[in-house]
Amino acid sequence: MWFWSHKLKKLLATHAYDAIIPMCLDRLQQRPPDYWTLRALGISLMNVGRTSESFEWLTKCLRQYPHKVAVQYDLGLIYMKQECYSQARDHMLAATEGGYRTEALFVNLGRVYYYLGEFEKATHCFREVIRRRPGHAEAYNMLG
Repeated sequence: MWFWSHKLKKLLATHAYDAIIPMCLDRLQQRPPDYWTLRALGISLMNVGRTSESFEWLTKCLRQYPHKVAVQYDLGLIYMKQECYSQARDHMLAATEGGYRTEALFVNLGRVYYYLGEFEKATHCFREVIRRRPGHAEAYNMLG
């Protein structure tokens, strides 16, 4: 199992989404679904523009692994891409409440708040990114 999840993480890091999708679908036919197979499949489908399929797999992942809050962030990204900012905010906040706190999450949550017109909250998110990584150009740009 460790080898499989390590392989998927490596492929995700290199954005090899077209390679991940068939690998995960094959694995799902051979074995019961596991967290990394479901999540990598959902992320990959999202990044190749197949958002409805991505949503389906990530929702299945969240149902089977509700304590894995990173999936909430992934679902938030789908909603953000579809310009459904209230739903994106709700999923991203669920991820932060569950302890998932990454630079990418705060940047994207800041964008969502910005699009919703919640500028004070957006500013707080971008400042959090800068606190974590002082040279983060995008966060500085979003602050104006």
